[in-house]
Amino acid sequence: MTKISKILLLVLFSLSLFLLSSCKMFETETYECNDEIELHIKDEFYEYMPYAKEDVPTYTYQFGGKLNFTVNTTGPNEIVFSNNDDFIVSEKIREFLSYFDQNGIISYREVSVTKKYETHLNKKTIDDNGKIKNERVYFKVTDGDLHNMIAYITLPNGLQLTINYCTFEGENEGIKRIYYAWEYTQSIRMSLYYPLMVVDLNGARRILIVALPNGVINKVEPRYDPKGLTSKDVYLEDSFYTYPYSDYNEDEPKGYDNSNSVALIRDYYIDNFNGHLDSEGHLYYTYLGYDFMVTFGDTHFKISFIGESK
Repeated sequence: MTKISKILLLVLFSLSLFLLSSCKMFETETYECNDEIELHIKDEFYEYMPYAKEDVPTYTYQFGGKLNFTVNTTGPNEIVFSNNDDFIVSEKIREFLSYFDQNGIISYREVSVTKKYETHLNKKTIDDNGKIKNERVYFKVTDGDLHNMIAYITLPNGLQLTINYCTFEGENEGIKRIYYAWEYTQSIRMSLYYPLMVVDLNGARRILIVALPNGVINKVEPRYDPKGLTSKDVYLEDSFYTYPYSDYNEDEPKGYDNSNSVALIRDYYIDNFNGHLDSEGHLYYTYLGYDFMVTFGDTHFKISFIGESK
């Protein structure tokens, strides 16, 4: 065996030990994780950001026990619950949402309703040969409504976490209970949103993170290639950093009142990121060492880069 082959073998062995120590990766690209899993931005972004790597915010989902996930193709900021006992996952999601209902900023949006009077969850059981298998457990859906939902969670670090799921009241063996499960069109998905902004900083094109209020979704995100973002002038345009108010419905624009949304946005930045208003009503805030300005319009608000915080 050549010296290069020995080095390559050692690297592969070390990588195998690392994967086995936390999340086990199978051929199906499913990870078995113990107690927690971290969501973070793709590594290739760090060289385009002016922050130290350890200062870039992340989120660790702590669930206790073992769960299986696949990492979405968009990157390690998004995970999909995969090949689990649905009854265990239902309780984990219940606990997760309950925690943020009591301890954080959370809002819910019903995406659609699927009409079914019977559905099922998968339960992990052990057969006579000691092998784990999936057993379908069927439920009567009390009102026939499967609610496809998105929960928007504002984290203390300024990022937003979302989880897509289905919830319904099901009856099994005479017992009614609220369950949290996969949608018929997709699995349960948890996403950590990094609202990005491309700026010219100290003679170089850099990528910053801006904090957004609850329920507001960013336009420039980590699924893009960072090299592509910084090489195109189009991403400097204001349109990428202009956002509709979370309660604004573009299909029903007539008579829209933005006062509640404006008040919530102002409070969010003032309470969390040293926000303050000037005499013209512009709002300034500081996030991760950089200053931004918020301008309020009738149906949208805009975030502009000011510069490095002094």
